[in-house]
Amino acid sequence: MGSGMYDLMPVRPKQSSFVKFTDEMEQELSAMRDLDKILNSWKRAFRDSIKARWIELAANSGPWPCEMAAASTVTLMQPRASGGMADSASGAYSSKPKGVHTSSAVLQPNQLQDLVDVLDDIVKAAVGVRLRFQLQISLGDGEDIGSAKVEEVNKLLESVSPELRVKP
Repeated sequence: MGSGMYDLMPVRPKQSSFVKFTDEMEQELSAMRDLDKILNSWKRAFRDSIKARWIELAANSGPWPCEMAAASTVTLMQPRASGGMADSASGAYSSKPKGVHTSSAVLQPNQLQDLVDVLDDIVKAAVGVRLRFQLQISLGDGEDIGSAKVEEVNKLLESVSPELRVKP
């Protein structure tokens, strides 16, 4: 090293383990935290509403819960069947009366035929008790269906009941 009065040694700045955020970065981070809180409260609200049967997933809906990227595939609707939380005649919400037992399921055509096969036995087993069937039919999986196909199906459905029609 030098013999002079001022010996110079290389100096390295001390590296900090902290990152300094700019005001813009801090605001963006804060907004993201707020958005997370909002999204979590929405997810909780949808989950609880589905659980309480105030809303339900439509037949053509994507799965729920889902990631944000798939949220546009989720379709929610008011329940159509009465006996749950919604009264189909008025659309008003009411609790299911005591002593009313309900069931719902998505049936494939062969399962519907199986139901028809045991329908006489069901009617006999329920003698003396009010028995009603409410049917919801979904045609298609989100693709465009020609109007001729819809009318063909509607003509067959109307032969069972004039109220039975598929609509867009």
